[in-house]
Amino acid sequence: MFVTDARGGKLARLTGSTSGNWLRIDMLWVSDALRGQGVGTQLIQAAEEGGAAIL
Repeated sequence: MFVTDARGGKLARLTGSTSGNWLRIDMLWVSDALRGQGVGTQLIQAAEEGGAAIL
């Protein structure tokens, strides 16, 4: 799951997996340009809900 800019460049990314009711986050990366804006939180919430999110 990732966030892209208008040209398709990646600005944030979350990778992980689920097993039963467990979510394992392997990597969460947010570019400096988006830090402090809640993007990481949105990615985690989308992963918890099981939905794919491109913000």
